[in-house]
Amino acid sequence: MTHDEFLEKWDNTPIDVSSATTIWKALRAVVELHKKKLEPEWSPFKDSCKECRKPYPCRTLQAIQEQLK
Repeated sequence: MTHDEFLEKWDNTPIDVSSATTIWKALRAVVELHKKKLEPEWSPFKDSCKECRKPYPCRTLQAIQEQLK
């Protein structure tokens, strides 16, 4: 599935209890992937995202947090 096809499917999914649960689980999986990397204090990656190695919180988590305000 392409990125555009994925977004179209997402946009066209009706929201009900079942789909809300599925969406919540998917979002939770993304948040789990982008958790803070556990590294020794001397490591250059100690304050980075485990998945993308960008500074924590990464842009993915920032986008999710912004939408949940």
